[in-house]
Amino acid sequence: MKGNKAKLFGVVMALVLAVALASVGVVQDASADPGILHWTEITIPEEGAAGDYALWSGSEVGPIAVSPDGGTIFAASGPGLATLMRSTDGGYIWKQVMTELDNLTATTFLGPIVDIVVSPDWEDDDTVMVATDTDVCISGDRGVEFTTMAPPGGIITSLDAILDEDFRLALVAGSSDNVYLMTWPLGGWVPQEVTPPYSVLDVVFSTDYATDAQIVAVVTNGAVTWVQAKFGDSAWGATITDATLFDTTTLPTPAPFGSSRACIGLPDDYDAYNPTLFVGVVGDTDEGDVYLITWVGSVWAAIDLNVRDAGVHEDTQTDIWSIAVSGDDILVGTEQINTLIAPRQYLVYLSEDGGTTWKASDKQPTGETEATVVLGSAYVGTKGVESAFSAADDAMMSWNQRGLIDAVILEINDVVPSPGYAADGTLFIVTYDAVMVNSLWQTTNGGTNWERVFCSTLTDIKGEPAACLFDMVRLTGDGGTFVAEEGTVEIRLSADDTATWSRIVAQEDITALAVASLDTLYTGDTDGKLWMTTNRAITWNKPDESQITGEVTSIAVGPEGAILAGDDDGTVYICRDKSIAYEFERAGPGAVDATTNKMYVAFDADYDINATIYAGAAGSDIYRFVIDQSDVWKTITRNTPAAGIDVAGLVATDDGTLYAADATAADATSGGVARSVNPTSIIPGEPTFEVMGVLSLLPPGAMLEVLRVAPGNILFAVNTLTDPDQLLTYTDTLTGKVIPSTPTDGTTSGDILENQGLARVVLSWQGKIGASSYEYQVALDPAMLTVIDGASGYTAGQVVDVELWLDTTYYWRVRVGKAGSTVGAPLLSQWSETWSFNTPLGPGAARPILENPEAGQEDVILRPVLEWSGLIDTINYELMVAEDCDWGNLVVAKTGTAALGTDTVYAITTDLEYGTDYCWKVRALSETSESPWSDIGTFTTIAEPTAAEAAPTPAWVWVVIAISAILLVAVIVLIIRTRRAV
Repeated sequence: MKGNKAKLFGVVMALVLAVALASVGVVQDASADPGILHWTEITIPEEGAAGDYALWSGSEVGPIAVSPDGGTIFAASGPGLATLMRSTDGGYIWKQVMTELDNLTATTFLGPIVDIVVSPDWEDDDTVMVATDTDVCISGDRGVEFTTMAPPGGIITSLDAILDEDFRLALVAGSSDNVYLMTWPLGGWVPQEVTPPYSVLDVVFSTDYATDAQIVAVVTNGAVTWVQAKFGDSAWGATITDATLFDTTTLPTPAPFGSSRACIGLPDDYDAYNPTLFVGVVGDTDEGDVYLITWVGSVWAAIDLNVRDAGVHEDTQTDIWSIAVSGDDILVGTEQINTLIAPRQYLVYLSEDGGTTWKASDKQPTGETEATVVLGSAYVGTKGVESAFSAADDAMMSWNQRGLIDAVILEINDVVPSPGYAADGTLFIVTYDAVMVNSLWQTTNGGTNWERVFCSTLTDIKGEPAACLFDMVRLTGDGGTFVAEEGTVEIRLSADDTATWSRIVAQEDITALAVASLDTLYTGDTDGKLWMTTNRAITWNKPDESQITGEVTSIAVGPEGAILAGDDDGTVYICRDKSIAYEFERAGPGAVDATTNKMYVAFDADYDINATIYAGAAGSDIYRFVIDQSDVWKTITRNTPAAGIDVAGLVATDDGTLYAADATAADATSGGVARSVNPTSIIPGEPTFEVMGVLSLLPPGAMLEVLRVAPGNILFAVNTLTDPDQLLTYTDTLTGKVIPSTPTDGTTSGDILENQGLARVVLSWQGKIGASSYEYQVALDPAMLTVIDGASGYTAGQVVDVELWLDTTYYWRVRVGKAGSTVGAPLLSQWSETWSFNTPLGPGAARPILENPEAGQEDVILRPVLEWSGLIDTINYELMVAEDCDWGNLVVAKTGTAALGTDTVYAITTDLEYGTDYCWKVRALSETSESPWSDIGTFTTIAEPTAAEAAPTPAWVWVVIAISAILLVAVIVLIIRTRRAV
């Protein structure tokens, strides 16, 4: 049967191993799994449907419409702007929802979308209408199935919708030959008799159409552009005269002009009988601008608002592609960006005072042309290189790209979490795409949604050239964000959480970058100089003295003004305190590793106390050095699982843990991230390193090149094996110290076990997330050198069977781990603080109890059997018997090498003296200690016997004789009396 059990156990273990191996390399998504104690993938912006159209290479974004409740956004996108996209989360996730057109399977329209209109009664009728250049299509199910309506005439330019006096839907369309009206039941279009050959550029309903029945249109004949209105069945201009637009740059004689496009913005309080509105136009020869159409007497007048006036009251021309009005805010999108003219022309402008003054957005949306803006929530769609759907901040001055971005990510150049990542989920990555465009992306929810917050295509920042193929990002923790391009002097700085950016330049081409604050940063160069600025790059300082000879490859900023630098000669340098002297000296007698071409450096968390620094060499090992104490750099990964690590990143965390990324292709024994929770240990066999690799669900073959760690030991790394690169995270919950609970430090604890001289003590501690086993130790000294008890495997945070001697001081500690192993469960933690406790006093406190002979017993035989109670963990007992209690006249001495075994009985083998008093005692010995001697026992042996004497006749004999005599007399009497006469 035993053999069958062994075979069964082998089969079960084989199945378990197969399942475990099958799961290796399957990286889970961090949005569903936070990556606790294993690697998970953080999804970065992806292309197409698989990535919810965050990226859509080759696409553009055209007309945008938002439902009245703000919850649904429609946008024209895709090649040729023939695809209707829908988002219900503010533009992060997009779906191509259309499945049918006129009962035929279709995902795109037959022509480019020129306008999108959502029904004012959206919440009840779910209706959205799309105008292409030839057709108007309607959907009653939020954009899934469309039906083509009867076509209006000409080439369609615009579409609007309103509810009539009976709350029924009405439509109006502008086209190249007329304005067309469709009223309920939406059966056909009715021409509104715009005089031919005029072309209608835009048309809208009055906001109170149900009452005033007004329609407003912008019309051109190729030479003149004007705004006109009609009420109901009346003629155009019959009630309100037309307003002609003039180009004021031709002063003193303003000239009319023809237009190719127009857009109308009605204020929230628009009054059809005292009308004021805004119109933007694209002139046939760049005469466009924003015009205020205002009521002067009984005449409409058009006033050029000069969007690019720049506050100097200068007449300018700016072709306006779109306009949106809300309250005093007017947001306009231009036809194209142009930084070669003065003032520069940008894609988006904002007026907050009804058009009196204008300002370009501080951070423009990406893209090059045809910015389509909407208000409510501020959105813009653009065309051209890096076109996208962008959203603005509350001030509408800074635009971030959320989706439908014309981009493809190939590489992740850098990743940096915010200092508060555990709470705010904020993470930045720098990416590179196929057309040499670098982007800075930000997520504020751990990767569920991303926004592009800066892009290398942005052509100008506050008048400074902005072209910068940045490949590194650094954060200051107080809203400061830096990006820089290695090999150039270009640095970009945002002091307001990426809302706005400014340009600063380094003193020399950058090879390494570190930031300490918004004002203080450090750059390395190829000539061994490490430059410092403390005034945001107004001035730069190089070291007063420096022994750095190679190209600076890494910089670390430490406590109390200390700075470390590594170079491509494999040497580490230190500035001890820049506030005293900005000087760099070699740390150690020479190169740490002359074979490497890149050296990573880090300060220990307690550097200000222990002066310990670390270095990691690409293609070599990890080293440790103690300033003013070490003679040489010590390899601390030798003879560990991390030996020979190809270091691609080195981080020492605040809790004392050291991590190093390994660029080696990951397999069962190497690659991934090496980790030590005791990197400063000088105990033989330590520091201990573990590898967080394939067995932690790192994909086999993964090659890590970037390593960052957020507070709370949340790791981020970039796997360059995949295409595109893969962003990975690992939450290490087992670093730091386990927190002990009971017995409280310095207290007395334990339940006395009857007649054993022992106390049972309960050890407990606070658990750590993900730990599967804890190891505890109990010792007789605070240095834990005399461990008398220890075990592992406890998962509940409590040990209830620690039995210890009474009236003794003990020391204890606990960690996540397995006893006797350098592999944790699944990783090691640091030992807890060492706490002490005392066991209680009690009878026979922590010593054997003498049982036989009893204390003071007399007449004990000359070879008595001595008995006592036992103690746990005893390997020998020592016994002493003497004729006095000063132990000067020993008769039995079973001590030292003559000590007894574990039996608690001893028979004396030679006769003791008669009638003599004896003392005896016993103590227990364990492998590491000894108990106190037992209480002293005493006994007296029997007296020596004298010569034999005649013994008196026992009384019972006399009784027998008397009885016998009486019986004899009775028999004689009986005979005499019964004899007969002769």
